[in-house]
Amino acid sequence: AELLAGFGEVEGARRAAEFAARSEEQQPRAYVVLAKLVNVTDGRLAQAMIERAVEVSGISAMWCERLAKVLALLGDAPSAVRWARRRVALRPGEPEAAQALVDLAVKAGDATALSDALAWLAPQPQPTRMMAERIAIALEALITLDVARAAAIGRRALDVLGPRNAVLRKAIGSVPDSKLHALLLERWLAAGAPAAERGPLLLEIAS
Repeated sequence: AELLAGFGEVEGARRAAEFAARSEEQQPRAYVVLAKLVNVTDGRLAQAMIERAVEVSGISAMWCERLAKVLALLGDAPSAVRWARRRVALRPGEPEAAQALVDLAVKAGDATALSDALAWLAPQPQPTRMMAERIAIALEALITLDVARAAAIGRRALDVLGPRNAVLRKAIGSVPDSKLHALLLERWLAAGAPAAERGPLLLEIAS
């Protein structure tokens, strides 16, 4: 089955793997081959096959990615985000994994799933500029779903990433929350806002 899959003989590989899976020995590698061949659009069948492969071969970033896609297509946003988070945990320095988590949470349009994903993602070991801009885009999406959660994520982002990134400052500043806005101005002043901005910032805080 593995050889046939390697040569692109998908149907032949699937038949061989199914035969091995039904045998008395129930070859674990057969479940892995089936899970690799199944289409993520196959719904619960794909979910069952991939979960079986995880049982016999152990968790991996690849299985996390595939399960996240399957569950997202099934409309199970919280579960999809959980598997995407596990992928980031297994590949903490991989920008593609972090971006996939954000994209999936935004696309789901679920405020809880998105805010949970951003709160968890912010302190992960990624370059600060990339993380700040990634969270900024998602934060703008969260504002349209739940202002209170967006304000909480804005504060979390300030605590973890600081106010130096202009894209993140703009996103946080767009959250309609006066306390968060005042905190943003104070943090930006303390972090070294340019001299030309300091006067207007102080006046805005005072008002």
